[in-house]
Formats: sequence, C-alpha cells, structure tokens
Amino acid sequence: MLLIFTLFLVSFAAGEVSSVSINELPADTKVENTFEVEGSATGDNLQKLYLRYRQKGETSWRTISTQECEGEIACSDSDKSPVIEETSTYEYSVAATSDSDWTRSDIKEVTYYEESDDRVDSVSMNNLPSSKRAGDTVEIKGSATGEELDSIEIRKKEGFSWSTLKSKDCEQEIACSISEYYTSNVERDVEFKVRAEAGGDSDGTDSQIISFYETDPKSPEANLEISPSEGEIGDIFTFDASGSFGRDAEIVEYKFDFTGDGNWEEEGSENIWNVEADREISTTAVVKVVDVNGLTDTDTASYTVTDPECDLSVENFEVSDTRTVTGEEVTVSLDVVNNMDTEQDVDLSFEAGDESQDISQVIPAEGEELFDWSFEPEEDVDLETEVVCEGDSIFFDTTPITVEDKGLLSVNVEDENENALEGATVEVRLSGEDDLIEERDTGGDGKVSFSLDPGTYDVEASKTGYRPEIQEEVEVELDRESEIDFTLESIPEELRIDDVTYRDPVCSGEDFEVSVTVENTMDRSQNVRIQGEGLGAITRGTRFTVPSHDSRTRSVVFPNIQRDVSGAEQTFEITLENSETDSVEREVEVVDCPGVVDPQAARGITLDISPRETEAGQPVKVAGYVQGVRRGKEVKINLNGNHVDTVDTAPDGYYEAFVRSEFAGQNEVTVSADSQRRTRTFTASPTVEIGYMKTPRAVFQGEQFEVCGMDIESQVTPRVYLEEDGEIIDSKNERGDVCFNVTTHETSKHRYQVSAEVDSETATMSKDIDVHRADQEAVNFPDRVATVRSGSGMVRVTLYNSNPESRTYDVELRQVPRDWFSQTEKQVTLQPGEEQEVFFYFTPKDQGDFQGDLEVQSDGQSVHFERIDISSTRPVHNQRTFLDRLLSLFRL
Repeated sequence: MLLIFTLFLVSFAAGEVSSVSINELPADTKVENTFEVEGSATGDNLQKLYLRYRQKGETSWRTISTQECEGEIACSDSDKSPVIEETSTYEYSVAATSDSDWTRSDIKEVTYYEESDDRVDSVSMNNLPSSKRAGDTVEIKGSATGEELDSIEIRKKEGFSWSTLKSKDCEQEIACSISEYYTSNVERDVEFKVRAEAGGDSDGTDSQIISFYETDPKSPEANLEISPSEGEIGDIFTFDASGSFGRDAEIVEYKFDFTGDGNWEEEGSENIWNVEADREISTTAVVKVVDVNGLTDTDTASYTVTDPECDLSVENFEVSDTRTVTGEEVTVSLDVVNNMDTEQDVDLSFEAGDESQDISQVIPAEGEELFDWSFEPEEDVDLETEVVCEGDSIFFDTTPITVEDKGLLSVNVEDENENALEGATVEVRLSGEDDLIEERDTGGDGKVSFSLDPGTYDVEASKTGYRPEIQEEVEVELDRESEIDFTLESIPEELRIDDVTYRDPVCSGEDFEVSVTVENTMDRSQNVRIQGEGLGAITRGTRFTVPSHDSRTRSVVFPNIQRDVSGAEQTFEITLENSETDSVEREVEVVDCPGVVDPQAARGITLDISPRETEAGQPVKVAGYVQGVRRGKEVKINLNGNHVDTVDTAPDGYYEAFVRSEFAGQNEVTVSADSQRRTRTFTASPTVEIGYMKTPRAVFQGEQFEVCGMDIESQVTPRVYLEEDGEIIDSKNERGDVCFNVTTHETSKHRYQVSAEVDSETATMSKDIDVHRADQEAVNFPDRVATVRSGSGMVRVTLYNSNPESRTYDVELRQVPRDWFSQTEKQVTLQPGEEQEVFFYFTPKDQGDFQGDLEVQSDGQSVHFERIDISSTRPVHNQRTFLDRLLSLFRL
C-alpha cells in the first residue's frame, strides 16, 4: 500500500511549477523612467511565462510580455517596464503555468515620484545586539536622506503595539539623524525600527529585536495540551503537562484544575492525567507547575464535551490482508459499541468491487456487537466500510486491496506475553544484501504482509522498547503465501547513559570535551542534568529534555586539564541526575604536547542549540564553550551563511546568544572563534495565520455568496479548508486572500469556518450567517415585498423583506372613510428575511358596494398597489367592534 501511495503522489505532482522568481527592482523611481523586468521559472512541462504589472489597489494584472515555454523545465524572459506618467505605487510580478499548475512570484513594489516632490530616499538603523541582560543599556541610532525631510523617529514595540521612543524635527533638511538609549529592567523581547517622513512620503527600516534576559532564577514554564480538544461524554481526555520544563530548577509538583472552577483536582509529581468526561462542558483547564525554588507558572487549554444524540463507537477495525494473491480470502472485522443506556439502530455496509454486504442491527443498551465480512478478490480493489447511526456516518474507511501475481510474505509480530505488537517495523532485504527492499509497520493485530518476487530474504522486526530480531533466508514462492512469526522481548523502562565519546590522549592545558548520549526508554519525557567530575574540576552542568523512547546527545567540558606528575591515566566521572540516576567512569591519558601556542588562541569550540525543533520566527538559544581561553573571547554567529551576532565569552570560555529564523525547514548555525568553527542545525516548522474572515451577515435561500479567509500568511503554501456546520465542503492550496463560492438551500443560521493548515499547525476562524427564505408568494410584486389577501370584512397584508438590507414599509388605505375601518399597523420596519402581517377591519356606516385603494410604499416608492372591493349588506347595529373581531380572530 505504501508503494502504491508513493506512485500516486509522483503522478499527481507531474506538470507542476516548482519555482518562480523576479529580479530586484528599484524601490522608487521618477515618473517616465523605465527599468529591466526579468523573470524565470522552473518546473515540469512549463507552458507560458508572463511579466505583469498593475497599479497598487487594482484587482487585475496588465501584461508586459508573454513567453512561450514549449514544455521545457526552465523558462525565462525580460523586457522594459512600461512608461508611468503619474506619481503612484505599482506592483510587478512574474507568473508561470504548466499543464496542471499555476503560480506567481512575490510581488515587488515600485513607487513613482516627481523630481520636485518632497520624499524620503533612504532610512537606516545601526546593527543592534540580538540579546542583552536586563538592566543593560543599548543605543539605537537612525538616519535618513531625502528632499525636505519633515521628521525622524525611533519606534519600539513591547508586546503587541508600537509606540514612539523618540522623535525629532528635521527642519526640511536633506539628511537627518537621531539616537536614543534604552534600558529594560525586566526579561522581555523589544522590537525597534526607525521611520522618517517628508511631505506625504514616508519610509522605515526593517525592525530588529533585542531579547533582554534576567540573571536571577527564572520561573518554570508551564505547558498544557488537551487531547482531544472536542469530544463527547464517555470519551477519555488526556491532560498533558509533560511539555513543561524548569528553566533554572527542576519541577517538583503539578496541579491540575480540569473543570476551570478554581479547585485543584489533582496535585503531585504526575504530569499526565487521563480523565473520562461524565457531563457536557465547555471550559478552560489550568495546570500550575512548581519548581524546587518555589517558583511557579500556569498554562491553560480549552476543551468541549458534548452529549451525542447517537453515541456509538467503532473499535478494533481490522483488515486481515491488504496484499494478497488470487484465491486467498480477505476478512474485514470491527466492533460496534453502544455507549448509551438505550438501544441504538446501526447500519453497516461493506463493498469491494462487485461484491457487497449490507447489515442492519439493534445494539443493546451499553452493549457491543462484532461484525465481519469475507471476500476473495480477483484483482486490485478498494474495500469500503461504513457505519451509519441515525442517518449520520460515524465511521468510514477505504482500504486498497492489492492482488499480486507474486509471492506473499505474511509477518506476525508479538511480545513475550503473546500480545500483538502494533507499530513494529518490519524490514525486508535480499539474503546477504544490505539494501532495503521494503519497510512497513504492523497494524493493530501485529500483522503485516509483503508482495515479493520469488527468492530468499532476510527479515528483521523491531520496535522502540524491544530488542530487535532477524530471521534469515526466508523462502518466498510464486502465487503462495509464506508466514513467519517474531517474538520481541521488551527492554526495561529506564533512563541511562548510553554512550560516552572523547579524544584520547588529550594535551595538558587544553579544554577536554566529552560527548554524552542519554537514552530514555520510559513512556514519558524526562528532564535530565549531566555533570562531569574529575581531572581537577567539576564541569558546568547541562540540563535538557529527553523525549519518550528517544535519545539526546550533549557535551560537557573540563576546562584547562593538567597532566598528573605520575604520568598515569586519569579518571573522570559523568553523572546523570533525575528521578532515575546513572553514572559512568572513564580514563583518559593527559600528555604534554610540544609547541607553545598563543595562550589566548582558541583551540576548540563547542556548540549546543536549544530547542532543535521550533516554529519559524521563534528564538533559539545558541551556547557552548571556547576551549583554551582564560579571558573573554569574541565569538561570531552566522545563521544560514549570514552574520547575525557577535558575543564575548565568560572567563571560563562560556558563550550564549539567541537567534531566530523566518525560514521554515532546516536552518544552519555556525559559530567561530579565531580559526575554530562548529556548525549545527535546527528545524523550524512553518506557522500559519488568518488575518480576518470576510462574509455577508445574511443571505437568501439559493443565493450564491463568498466566504473568504483574508491575509492568510505562512512560510509555505497552506491547505485552506471551508467547513459548513462542521462539514468540509471545499478546499484549496493558496495563501493571501482565499475565497470560496457557496450556495445554501437550507434556511436557518449556518456556521462557516475557514481553516488554514501547514504540517501540524492550524489556524481557524468562523462566523455565523443567517439564511433567509426567498418567499415565493411575493415574486409577482415589485420589489418582492408584499402579498395581499382579502376576506369578509377584513384585508390582510403580508409584508416580507427579501432585500439584503433593512426596509420600512408604509401601508395606507385610501378612498374609504377613515371611520369605516381600523388598522393594526401603519408603518412596519423589517430586517432582511423578516415577515409581518397588517390587518384592516371594516365597519361600513352605509349599505352598498364600495372601492378602496390599498398601497404599500418603501423609501417613498410604491412597491404594491391594489384596488379593494368592499360590499356592505348588514345593518349598522349588527356590526362588531374592532376589539371583538380581533379577539375572535385569535380564538380561531
């Protein structure tokens, strides 16, 4: 199945545009000036390349030139920009198409100005340090050039809003500068930029951020995640605070408030709790962490529990074989569990090509039923399984079944207690060969199968927390199934030092670096500290987190080690500290090395990055030791080949700084001191944000309208989904302003949600839209607003506002004496989709036939006119009052 899915992806990607780029353009230029516009594209089966421009604010592009790419994998074009004769800002872009794809480059803006206009030509700011200690002072300098400059200012942002730190009047000069000192006494990130104005023109610098950090003990950082965030009564919700960590001391206590009522339901050392939901609730849970210093921090997360109308769950869904040979039987099975205290009807359907099976059954209250179905596929087929309750699909699965004309190898993996092992990795290689042929994971039944050419194979089964096992020379025959079993022994849960590496021998007087690998075979992440002792020193401890069933490598440094006079090998010890402890002793030979070097020359440098996985734009700590120095040494820090910071070491050679990258993917950090260099990488996952959501407040039944997610920003193109009342109805790969066309036929309030998803990051925004009925009774009248019905002694006017805005209607009856009738309403104001009735009750004073003119007006315009015939034959003394008739009407 993995192989088929991979081939599908390759096929789907054919004909795509891989990249589109545009050359650097001038930020501003005089009107009527022209410049070169160059564009290029790469991809598969390229068709056309367009050079385009438009005035900023326009929605459509104008074409400068079009280049036929003739199906090549690379295409380029260049041309002069158009002559612009007005002062304005224009946008330039390059677009490319393939046979199944389209994309454009980033937009470049060019501002056209008259030579005599006041303007800002350039604004600059001095390079600021990326980090400073709280209490330190930093100087911010800015300068600007232009024509008749009005002002220049330094701005700062603490939190979410900008404010002016200092401003200055430039007195219409062509150059202007400004400077100011800033001190932060608390730990925070402060963003600075410089901005200048001249007439109506303004410009500013890219902002720079300084991270001020405190030297006093730092509070721990709490992190609470709830899974799932939405569920039903009876579901298990996991409250996970394992992502919390102590920044200067170990966390010793976790307090949980599951319901947000201010009471701690659980307190202690456990950081993960599984809680069964027993009632409807939508609330915010709280976790509070306490470290050994008594410092605390809290975090919150929200979740919702609903009471389902149909509470059935599907468990233990299994397909016996997804790869088989002709004539072999495939079985699908599942358990349906009724979680309610009343019986429930359930409908199941199985379909595989021409074979199918439908089942309807009643599940007893709090009962459970097993369903299965078997079939013998003759060719590749999709197995579709669906479970329906109360007309809603509660489970649907499509499982591709592959029928091979090869041999079938079935593998069963279990533990030493004969329990099936789900998620065990099975690798298949030709006997005696190292190259991997295929790798797959076992399902919930511990089974997995492979379709292989006849021959002999070496098969290995492994799973984290278990010792791997290999079976060699397994025979696979054509059109037959071979079966093998694996029993994996579990590895005890522990936290231990797995490996220690270092140089041996090492020169006397050098800094001695030891690389330590810590393995965590436990079911939850562990915060650990490693420390070295011996060789005449105790190293500075290193604290970090080791995820569950994973390992991490860190370094400790023994500074300025000295040779023992005896010349014997010297002993040092590495200690791992946690609730679980471990230590190892090693020996190293310290020798006198010939040659004398500069005592201040760096003889080595270490580098540690924390965290190694983060989000784009988030700060990353860069730290390590410069070996062989006795005073401060300058350390230069490069990010992705660009210099971003320079810091000085402490007397013992320790340095520390913070960097951040807006680039999603793998980022490379290089530190250097003298001729020593060290490089490590960290991964930044993309982020995604939705600026706002644009929809109409109300629409009419059958009307087409747009639902838009505006200003969707991400480092990569996100997948954008539109949901209507919780169901996905459309999606597309796009960013910026993403709009969907919607038509709804059901009147009521509908909730529309726009979600943008990149990797595991999701941003959502939702709005409610009222859908009003389109009253078919009123279609024959102007403005679609009124219907009139007349009866004996009464006229009823039905007003219905089918317009998208509020309307006021005036209802008047003329040519009839005013004392002959009474009227319930003379003026009615209706919101879109609202309806109201107006009644006229007649009490004629004379007998005979009469006529009256009924008119409905809105905004001074007549929207309905009708002549009403009135016949009176009854004596005056038999006439009822208006109140009598109104009471009689409500009694009907």
